[in-house]
Amino acid sequence: MAQLPPEDIATSPTQKVVFNVPFDNLATCRVRVTNPGTKRIGYNFKTATRRASSAFKTTKPKRINIILPHGVLRPKKSVNVAITCDAFDSDNEDIEGDRVTMEWTKTRRTQPPPCSSRSGSRETG
Repeated sequence: MAQLPPEDIATSPTQKVVFNVPFDNLATCRVRVTNPGTKRIGYNFKTATRRASSAFKTTKPKRINIILPHGVLRPKKSVNVAITCDAFDSDNEDIEGDRVTMEWTKTRRTQPPPCSSRSGSRETG
């Protein structure tokens, strides 16, 4: 969330999520995602860890997790997304470089597939 989002999506907070010390317990920050526009939008949150090699992949377990990481928002609707940071030892781990990115796009409303009057299961072999 390094740049201010355009008018077709709004977040609160608008740019940064900060987890403060101590890192002894799980911490949660909520981000409100709002679609102020007139079209449906799809959103997706991603996490990445930047290490000294400047690569975005890491062999360490991810400590940043997203609850409700993706979805579709109808016009004038909002959703609260929880971003959590697992407990960790800040003296022995790099505390710089964790990133959360939100991507979004306008979506088309698609018709659901027609319902069948039959139900059941079929085994193929």
